[in-house]
Amino acid sequence: MLRLFPQARYILSTQPMVNQFTGEFTDVYASEDAEVHRAALEKRLREVDAYLAATADRPCNSKTFHPSFVYIYVKGAFELERLAERVRAQGRFVEYHNMGRLFPNERADRMPFFIDPAHLSEKGADVLGRFYAERILAAGDAGKTH
Repeated sequence: MLRLFPQARYILSTQPMVNQFTGEFTDVYASEDAEVHRAALEKRLREVDAYLAATADRPCNSKTFHPSFVYIYVKGAFELERLAERVRAQGRFVEYHNMGRLFPNERADRMPFFIDPAHLSEKGADVLGRFYAERILAAGDAGKTH
């Protein structure tokens, strides 16, 4: 996507889930400090990689799906964040946001924002829509000269 449209500005994000946010992301997003965040992300990524390596030979089915969930949602989120960081370091406008952060941490508090584990309710879609609108408007302002 980034290669196909090299002049485009991008806001990359991951899909939120109804599950407790810190359950899989632990303390990765607990601090606004960039260095603390980066250290927590790298630590959690090492843990995720070790978990995935330990479960790599297990068959995947409805009872043993958790490693695939971790691979897609957790590792995928971290890798997308790292990609956005690399592209930004090259001078390109790319933002990354883990959308799960926009909702309360606890599953019970998140439930009104979802109709099932992975699909947003109207209330949840409103939260995301407002967030994207604010980021798009801010990105437009970033490219203007005053």
